[in-house]
Amino acid sequence: MSPQAATDVCHWQGLLGWDEQTMMPQGSEAARGNQKAALAGVVHQAKVDQEIGELISSIERVGTGELNTVEKANLREAKERFERDSRMSSELASKAALLESQTYAAWVRARSQADFEAFAPHLSAMIDLRKEILKATKPDMDLYDGAIDNFDPRMQAPRIAQVFDQVKTGLAPMIKQIAEKVEADPALNDVPVSPVPIYSHAALKGGPEWDPAKQAQMCKEVAEALGFDFEKGRVQGLGFRAQRIPTDLDSNVGADITLSA
Repeated sequence: MSPQAATDVCHWQGLLGWDEQTMMPQGSEAARGNQKAALAGVVHQAKVDQEIGELISSIERVGTGELNTVEKANLREAKERFERDSRMSSELASKAALLESQTYAAWVRARSQADFEAFAPHLSAMIDLRKEILKATKPDMDLYDGAIDNFDPRMQAPRIAQVFDQVKTGLAPMIKQIAEKVEADPALNDVPVSPVPIYSHAALKGGPEWDPAKQAQMCKEVAEALGFDFEKGRVQGLGFRAQRIPTDLDSNVGADITLSA
């Protein structure tokens, strides 16, 4: 299977996961878990297809002298991912997908009933399985650093501690000031939630300056400044293999914008 085909197969997982968390009826939990497990096995086989390994090796044999910086980085990342994926089995990938689906369903039920005890065994099983996968795929890394690496490659715990220390220095005084203001004016803490926020305090009420149309325009300008390609994506929309920008526009509060793929 070619690298592009393997990438296309991976997108199927994202579609199933999105549907599971947004549209799928609760009664379909077991079936969806089995679907995700079966697909995870196929996806893993695609990721470790020998054609990918041979392509990487052939490029290295020819030499990387003619590659630019981005191409060299792509080759490095492709090789690293291929080697890590090759250290685990398709069966383990399927097991992880099934447990992930089961754990999510358990979390939804436990959250609605505020019952952590019911969710705890599922969480423990998921953590144990993730440790098993990290030990198999990243044997040279500390478990926590390996977990961080899944989301922020090459970031390590000591560096995160440094960043948090710096952030804490600036945030702590601000949080203290906010707490003091709320203590002096308790109405500031009266922030109702869904379905439609209605704020009692004047400082929290919206106005024409928060017009949803202006918020939408601001979101578009931010996306354009970040280089978002509107020929390949859209605002507030979902699509297979399409980038999207889900937004929450409200005349009472500021825009909530998230860039995702």
